[in-house]
Amino acid sequence: MTPTLLVPRAVLLGKRGGGRGGASDRGDREKRARSPVPALLPVSKRARTASRALSSNDTAAAATATESLDSTTDTEREAINDAAPPSSRHSEDDDDAAFDEPVKEFAYYQRPALPDEPVCVVCGRYGEYISDTTEHDVCSRSAAAAPSIMPIYRPVERFHAHLVAYQPHPSMAKYAADELEAFRLAKHIKARGRHIPPLLADFDHLTLPDQLRSNLRDAGYHAPTPVQMQVIPAALAARDVVAAAPTGSGKTLAFLLPCIVHAYALSGAFHGEGRPYVFVVAPTHDLCAQFEWAAQKLCRGLPDMRTALITGERPIPPQWHRLHRGVSLVFGTPGRLDRILETWPSTMARPRADIIVLDEVDRLVDSEVKESLMRQLLGKLTGPEMPMRGEMGHPHQLMLFSATRAWRTRRIFKPWLHDPVRVAIGDLDMVTPDVRQTFFWVESNAKKRRLFLLLNDPIRYPLPAIVFVESRVGAELLAKAIAKRCPGVRARHVHGETPGAEREAILHAGLTSSTEVIVATSGLWARGIDMPRVRLVINFDMPRHLDEYIHQVGRAGRAGEAGRAVTFINDESKSLFRDLLEMLRSLPSSKVDSLPVELRRYAAQRHPIESVLANPHARQIGIQVYTAIDRATDEEGAQIHRQSIIHT
Repeated sequence: MTPTLLVPRAVLLGKRGGGRGGASDRGDREKRARSPVPALLPVSKRARTASRALSSNDTAAAATATESLDSTTDTEREAINDAAPPSSRHSEDDDDAAFDEPVKEFAYYQRPALPDEPVCVVCGRYGEYISDTTEHDVCSRSAAAAPSIMPIYRPVERFHAHLVAYQPHPSMAKYAADELEAFRLAKHIKARGRHIPPLLADFDHLTLPDQLRSNLRDAGYHAPTPVQMQVIPAALAARDVVAAAPTGSGKTLAFLLPCIVHAYALSGAFHGEGRPYVFVVAPTHDLCAQFEWAAQKLCRGLPDMRTALITGERPIPPQWHRLHRGVSLVFGTPGRLDRILETWPSTMARPRADIIVLDEVDRLVDSEVKESLMRQLLGKLTGPEMPMRGEMGHPHQLMLFSATRAWRTRRIFKPWLHDPVRVAIGDLDMVTPDVRQTFFWVESNAKKRRLFLLLNDPIRYPLPAIVFVESRVGAELLAKAIAKRCPGVRARHVHGETPGAEREAILHAGLTSSTEVIVATSGLWARGIDMPRVRLVINFDMPRHLDEYIHQVGRAGRAGEAGRAVTFINDESKSLFRDLLEMLRSLPSSKVDSLPVELRRYAAQRHPIESVLANPHARQIGIQVYTAIDRATDEEGAQIHRQSIIHT
């Protein structure tokens, strides 16, 4: 079978050297045409005929076609060459250079297409070549070899994508799709969507401003986490993203770094005009403040890269003053952002909002009122002339993030999503394995006494710690009781009515060594807040939902560091026992301490095959036995496990 030939478009558009093409010149062209070089779509019928003749073994036909092309298209070529900018005009040397340059093997070696350039029918990048068999514009050999039934992929035209022109590093771009999928499986990465970019193996593989690279290193980021390995390339390529990853997995940098790179490029293109290019929306003031603080560290020393914090915890006049001065990135809560956009003065240029990030997206739409507010806010950010889903020209890049299954809310944002890359890291229905979990059966009237014992035992339960409670009053009273009953332990409380400035001071104290115990309500700091010094979480009140429990426990295991979570349970939490036991069963036994007798009795009642757990001798084995029996896959294996337990 004759291989598909690709002719560089520059050759078809350029002038031929040597007049009408002498014998030696024709022979040289024939030799090149017969080499395994892909051929691309000619610009005219005459050029197409010449391309096919050159690829054949008919010397006479090749000579005739070449002379016809040279003699009849000089005027056309000159007009094209004169209309082109000086940097892109063709010369005789360019023709030879185009033939001598190796044909690109893979799509990811090709650059994005400019607005008026041909587009590859397979991947949407620059169609540098024309397939001789299909006459399609293609970007590389791999695209030319793609099945003809493959649907045409056309990327969204986004201005910041052309400015950044992200290219995967050759060390990863060289791998085939099945090899990349094997890498993802090894890192527990699930990625779905069309034309998913290769993974990012090292931050050094990114083309970053020197100052940003230095800031990244100074902030302690040395190697990408799994969620960063997949999300950062997709976001830098200006793709819409729907990502779900456990708490402490590095989601913040996964969206923050691409946002800063794009905003920096846009700021340079608009000469520091200061129209907000990036909007990051989160459910709480504390989360937005943490994002802004992290962004300021990364933006240090970059010109015209100012930020604004727009939340209901701050008065509006200073926020307007900040926006008037010009900012590149805005971090805010939905209600205050909606109010700001509603009253945006006509004398100020409307925000561009090239990139919109929604973090903890499940909480942003967990009620009908919040869902309506988010639809309204996105409508204002994207404008009334936003194209319908599936059409070309979506100028706004949308990224959704959560520590739970964010794609459950994807249907709400379908009108704003275009061909997203969906990413999931690990098992989202279980606690990160970096956290060791301990459960104590404690009646309500004995919780404080047990808590004081834990806090006064720094050897087994090292501080600092976060204690989660259910109510605001409970947080205040418990913090006072800790200060009284635990000498030397500095404790502070925080809840929804704590002023924003005071909450920021408490958060900063938790990042340093000035506070050892923070008592917080479950709904406030259970999600997103990053306190890397905290290695102990105490659930004084068991959350009402398992998702909230997973979030709270995740505060103890950040960025792969080991942590510990202690939870007080009793009959008031009985509605969660079933889901809790299902989750614990999937964890390594080394990460779950022996369960309380009362909880194991509940498990035995639900699973008759595990009634052996009620045996006093088996109680000492704990969750390890429970897991071993449950994982037995056949009757023989189950019998072996039962016998070993009984003998024990």
